[in-house]
Parts: sequence; C-alpha cells; structure tokens
Amino acid sequence: MKQQSLVLAAVLASLGAGGALAQSSNSVELYGIADAYIGSRALYQYTGYDTVKGQFIASKVNQTVVDSGGLNQSRLGIRVKEDLGNGLSAFAHIEQPLNLDAGTSAGAARRSVVGLQSATWGRLALGRQTTPFHDVHSDFDVQADDRFSAIGGLPLSAAAMAQREAFRECERQGAACTGNFATGDKSVFNATIAVINGDGYAGRTGAFVGYQRRFNNSLRYDSPDFGGFSGSASIGLGENKTAGAKAAVSGAFSLRYANGPLALGFAHQVDQEQAKTAPPLPGSGTVVSVPLGGGIVKLQNTMVAGAYDFGVARVNAGFNLAKYNLAGVRNQKEAFIGATVPVGAFTLVGQYGRSRGDSLQNASAWAGEAQYALSKRSTVYAAFNQSKLPSYTNRVVGLGLRHVF
Repeated sequence: MKQQSLVLAAVLASLGAGGALAQSSNSVELYGIADAYIGSRALYQYTGYDTVKGQFIASKVNQTVVDSGGLNQSRLGIRVKEDLGNGLSAFAHIEQPLNLDAGTSAGAARRSVVGLQSATWGRLALGRQTTPFHDVHSDFDVQADDRFSAIGGLPLSAAAMAQREAFRECERQGAACTGNFATGDKSVFNATIAVINGDGYAGRTGAFVGYQRRFNNSLRYDSPDFGGFSGSASIGLGENKTAGAKAAVSGAFSLRYANGPLALGFAHQVDQEQAKTAPPLPGSGTVVSVPLGGGIVKLQNTMVAGAYDFGVARVNAGFNLAKYNLAGVRNQKEAFIGATVPVGAFTLVGQYGRSRGDSLQNASAWAGEAQYALSKRSTVYAAFNQSKLPSYTNRVVGLGLRHVF
C-alpha cells in the first residue's frame, strides 16, 4: 500500500501543478487500465511424489473468482516529458499495478524510471523497467502476455531450483527421501514441496519455463529506428554482493525489424539469482553439492520470432530455448504459434504453445479469446486457457471488461 500511496501522491501533485505545466514545454500524462473478470481457476499445490513416473503429484481446488487483470494488468501511471532543446528531452515514467478486485497495490511498480531521449541517438533510462526480452516476447505473443496467455510462464526461483537439485540427489541415494515411506526421512521432500509451493509454481498457466519480466536497479538503452530496424539492451544490477558471494547481475538485449506486414524479433536474456546452500542429506550430514558459479542460479532464454499480417489475420510464431546452469538440467525447447482475426468490432485470438525437455519435463497449452470493442476505450471479452503440465491439467476461464483511460 505504501507504493500505491506514493503513486497517488504523485498524481495529485501533478494535477495541482497543471497550470504551470501548461505554460511550459513540459507535458504530464495521467493514464490507466481497469480490467477485471469473473470466472474460475484451479488452485494447485504439490502434495506428493510418484517414484515410478518421477513426477511430483499435485492436488487441485476449483475456485470461482473475480480477478483483476484479464487482458491487461490493471494499473495507474504518470508520464512526464520536458523538451531540453536541440532534439533532446528528459522524461520520467511511473506505473503502479493494481488489484482491482481487492482495491490494493499489486506489488512493486511495473515501471519507475527517469532518463533522456533523442531522435538522433535513442533513449536511455535508469530505474525499474521491462527487459528487451520481455518486449519481444509480448510483441509476438498474440495475447500480449495477458492472464490467459498460452506461452506465459513462471520460472522457479533460485531457492526452488537448488532445493530441487537437493531432492534429486536425495532421490538418487535412496527412495526414502521422497517421503513415500513411513519410516523414511521426509525432511528434504517436505522442504522441496514447501519452497516450490511458495513460488506459486503449481498454479501457473502457460507452457513456457518463464523469465524475469523486469529488472530492478537497471540501465536500459533503446536505439532509434533505422529503416525498420531497432535494438535494445539492459542490465539489472543485483546490488547483493557480500564477502562470500558475488552480485547477481542480469542482462538482456534484442534486435527487431518491423516494416509493413512483416515483423521479426530476436532476444536473449540471462537471469541471475543468488542461491542459498541446500540442506544436508538425511542421515549423512553432508550438504548437497549444486554446481553453481559463485553461488548463482542462472536461467538463460533465447527467442526468435516472426509475424505477418495478411489483412484478414495476423499470424505469429516463434521458438525459444531455456536453460538453467545446473548439472543434469538440460535445455528446454519451446515453440508457439498464434493468430489474431479482426471481424468488425470483434477480435478473435487463438494460440498454442509447447515446452519439451528431459529435465523439466513437457508442457503444452491452448488458449483462446473473443474480444468485443464497445468503444475505443472499453472492451468486453471471454477467454480460456488449458495448460497441460507434467502431472495435471490447469484450466482458467473468464468473462470480463477492460477500460483504458
């Protein structure tokens, strides 16, 4: 709530200064999105482990909900720009996500940056902001990374990945570690379940492994457009270096081409996160060895995607390679195809995504949306997502309204 209050205070301050701003070369824009839907979703929690299939077992509860953010996350934002002359301008951009259903802040700001931009050399921003990889992912995701996206994802945290490796090592040393035996030591199994459930991983929708959408403490550069070509790069400083561990520095870059009906994109991102030491193995007193450079869990995503607008429909497709820097965790190969079909005031959207790998196992998802524009700013929609994950199928459906202002 503190973050939300700061944004609202900034809004009031900007409105109060409206007269002065109108007389200068500055511009201030207040904007937002209010989006909510009624529907149902499955809430999963991991509760066990199948030693034959090598899969965690999940139990579900079907829940009827009124949720915030179906097509877009609800938000309130401010854009400020000042002309400094000679084609140079300064800007600030603050955007706070909102839980429309509960009337609360939805966590950290979606964006909080200050920077300089020029038509000649591009744009430079400091603060919390989206990554170039996320921008490419959203551009070629026909669902624009919405709540029902077939290629959304939720990466396991460093703690969860390290704990997963501890569990796998425990499993290799004896089935008692899985918690399926009354006389077995269940400490590693119970710790693994607790950490992964704490991530909300069991309740995810979308087939992909996922990635970090925004970097804190970041510097980002966006180039001008050169005949349809453009590029972006960003770095997120972990600012968590200690005497015994190096800082977890993340980075991303992208190259894009857009000219007429054709669009192409390439993006790469490296997410880094410090990992705590895994717990001792039952009965051994030894700590599980998880090979990490400097105690860092690293997740790399590399995507290539394209789209073509045929007039009657726009078709998007792409491929992504996801990889953790953990021994025994192989590359995850991911692909998607989707289409957007405008029919008068209606827009029909469909998408399929899949993820294949021997280590993180297979997942696939179908999703569809029917949107009807009541006006340029108001849209009603019906949407669904069915995600087939390693040991269960997650379904989310909703009927909602989005208003843009």
